[in-house]
Amino acid sequence: MRPSHVFVSLLTLCSLLLTVTFGGMAPRRAAAQLPIADLAIVRLTGPNQAKVGHVVKAKVVTTNLGPDASETDAIVTLSAGLELSGMQCDRGVSPDTPACEYSNVAPGTRLTTLAFVLVLPSAGPTETITFCTGNEGQTEDPNPNNDCSTISLGIG
Repeated sequence: MRPSHVFVSLLTLCSLLLTVTFGGMAPRRAAAQLPIADLAIVRLTGPNQAKVGHVVKAKVVTTNLGPDASETDAIVTLSAGLELSGMQCDRGVSPDTPACEYSNVAPGTRLTTLAFVLVLPSAGPTETITFCTGNEGQTEDPNPNNDCSTISLGIG
């Protein structure tokens, strides 16, 4: 055997031993796929005008468009001149302010969440209430474009 062939054979043998020992040739499992659920804001209603010191109510309807069941959160975000004074969650689920968390929501299910918002003295001429839906990474949402909606309030 020529010296170069011996070297190649030894190198091949060492590679094979390392591969078997450390599992380099073991088949790799594919990453687990998350269930798919298109969470969406179906409707957001509330006033378009508000007065300083008053509490306004915003109502959001969220849904799971499927195809799989999913946790569904309704999360409210307010601009600086507004303050959340309370939330009411559908199905008697207690709020985890500033969100209502609903577990195991079947496709097609609609959930209603109410936010009670105080208009602060520091409010500007226009303030916003934004609701978004999410699932804390429990499922893959194939259409994030329908996850948020905003109401603009004229303050006067």
